[in-house]
Amino acid sequence: MKPLVGITGDIEEINGKTYLYIDLRYGKLVEEAGGIPLLIHPTDSIKDVISKIDALLLSGGEDIHPKYYREEPRYPMTPSPDLRTEFEFSLLREAMIAKIPILGICHGMQLINVALGGTLYQDLPGQTEDIINHRLGEKRHRVSIEGDSLLFQSIGKKEIAVTSTHHQAIKDLGMGLKVCATAHDSIIEAFEMPGYPFLVGVQWHPEKEPDDDSRKLFSTFLQPDFS
Repeated sequence: MKPLVGITGDIEEINGKTYLYIDLRYGKLVEEAGGIPLLIHPTDSIKDVISKIDALLLSGGEDIHPKYYREEPRYPMTPSPDLRTEFEFSLLREAMIAKIPILGICHGMQLINVALGGTLYQDLPGQTEDIINHRLGEKRHRVSIEGDSLLFQSIGKKEIAVTSTHHQAIKDLGMGLKVCATAHDSIIEAFEMPGYPFLVGVQWHPEKEPDDDSRKLFSTFLQPDFS
């Protein structure tokens, strides 16, 4: 049986209506890796949701409000709705209790870090020096991958080019997490949780990549025997 992968989506209010949506490329990568994608609607039935999915994908999105890591906003940002942030915190907590595979992409990676007690740079250009432009979108930059990491086992390379579109990033690492990839400016680009079956966060967007390097991560994400 193919694994059912729950994917979180963005929430936005437009003209008085609230929408839940997602980039279809996430689902396409899940299908390419042998899974079935399922968009998760915010609900109070968190345990029921987790009991019905085989893996959890926390997708990209807007900025996480600094109040969730005990800071006041000091730089321009577009906060993700509290509804999404708090729903994903609850999903992550129950998913970790169930020990199902978890993959966080961009916003999803940052959310995992904050949920585990870590902090973020609210704005890289405003808080750091000598960094590359992480908001270029379609222009890629290179990241270095630790050779002893699950990420390296998945991708098979110690350096790859990636697409990133963020101005926030991991500052203090959350509890139990280990850095497994950095950009050449030392910004954390990926982490994993040793001892957990599969918990990986990447700052870039595998669903936007034109080659197979970081797409391979999805195969490892869905590799456990779900039958």
